[in-house]
Amino acid sequence: MLSEDNVMLASNVSASIERIVSAIDDWEALVIQPKHQTFEDDINWPNMLDRQVRFLMDNFDRTGAPAQAGALKRLKDLESKWQQYKVQLETLFGEEVKPLNEKLSKQGTFDLERL
Repeated sequence: MLSEDNVMLASNVSASIERIVSAIDDWEALVIQPKHQTFEDDINWPNMLDRQVRFLMDNFDRTGAPAQAGALKRLKDLESKWQQYKVQLETLFGEEVKPLNEKLSKQGTFDLERL
């Protein structure tokens, strides 16, 4: 039989999980373009960090020549963006996922990393 406390816990956990999933989706959209389905979608949706890095690295690989100063500057810009995104994700996991896992663990349920 479900107690009122269990129903309340389930409701709170569900809301927390929905908030976390939404935040992860928002973060993911900074790093990749989830709307890309086909090669033609590059025209319709802007490339995000993953494709920008890939384009730059492909150009480094193809030319065989020393990297130009502009390309190296762009690589530093992209690395800086990645570091910002990485901190955002680490903050999300530290401030949202970890406390929820601890709460679930205290209740004797699985944490999100094991699911």
